[in-house]
Amino acid sequence: MLCPRCKTRSPEDARSCTRCGHALKHGLWPLPREKIPNYFWFSLLMLVICLPMGAAALLYSVRVEKYVLLQDFSAAWEASFRARKINLLAAAIMGIAAAVYLLSMAVLMLVVK
Repeated sequence: MLCPRCKTRSPEDARSCTRCGHALKHGLWPLPREKIPNYFWFSLLMLVICLPMGAAALLYSVRVEKYVLLQDFSAAWEASFRARKINLLAAAIMGIAAAVYLLSMAVLMLVVK
């Protein structure tokens, strides 16, 4: 288990960090039996469509792989959930913006005729 405070590796059954004494939390996040989703391609798409939110989502999706390599699975799951949440929020915002644009263009075309 990796200590979230000092990043020291402790035995899996340890209740506290062997270096700093920080309490280690067990069982909050499932160990990855399957691959933790990183939403990398979805984040790249959102980067093209909605730059600021896509950049934030891409940052979290890259962190997923970093945390998996460090075997910090709780941080990897958290980064995965944040990348997904930001991507879905960006998609919703861009969908609403597209709908408003199309509706305004339809109204404009009716007024011009």
